[in-house]
Amino acid sequence: MKPKILIVGEDGFAMDTGHFIINLEYANAVTKGGGLPLMAFDWNSAADYVEMADGLLLTGGPDLLCYRYGQYYKDFTEMPPFSRTRDDLDFELCERFLKAGKPIFGIGRGCEVINVALGGTLYKDIAKATGKAHPTEDTPVTGWNAITQKAAFSFHTVDVQPDTRLSAVLNKTEQVGSCHHDAPNALGTGLRAAALAPDGIIEAIEHETLPVFGVMWHPERAAGDLPADDRIFHHFIELCQHSCGK
Repeated sequence: MKPKILIVGEDGFAMDTGHFIINLEYANAVTKGGGLPLMAFDWNSAADYVEMADGLLLTGGPDLLCYRYGQYYKDFTEMPPFSRTRDDLDFELCERFLKAGKPIFGIGRGCEVINVALGGTLYKDIAKATGKAHPTEDTPVTGWNAITQKAAFSFHTVDVQPDTRLSAVLNKTEQVGSCHHDAPNALGTGLRAAALAPDGIIEAIEHETLPVFGVMWHPERAAGDLPADDRIFHHFIELCQHSCGK
């Protein structure tokens, strides 16, 4: 039986009708990896989602509200597009799946959710906080649309850290495509850096004991084209298959 993968979508609004949207690349990558993609809708159903699903995929999207990791905005000009309801749903599901010990894979924003849920912090703006222009290698390709915001998408390399579970899945150095201006800073309880960009920014995290990991790049966009990105999804589905078989 295929493991059931719960995917968190983005909430948006058309006129006065609420709706959820999601990039189909996430579901396609889960399917190619051997899983059955399902979409989460209702915060009130979180307990049932955890019981039903074998794994959680936290997808990309708008910035987290920075008060969740102890920071603030000086004025309205600093505030990026955000979704309080999306934050609430992501954190509720992440915390419940963590408690249940079920696999979680975070991509971009999802990686940040994992870190903050476990008590970590973020650079809300890498350039302002560190002076680093990230990513360092800039090869633009077609970006995606998160509601009405288009994010720049660039290729750069990451160095996978030795003696991590991710090092058994990826090569020592991989080329990835990312589009983030924020990133994990202080790591949450039980987490370790699994991959770094050439400038030292954390590009992947993993839990030391739980089947939980996240990457700041977007493997769903190249899944089926880049072997490394395929391997990441197969790794996640294998973790969920083990959870399914318990």
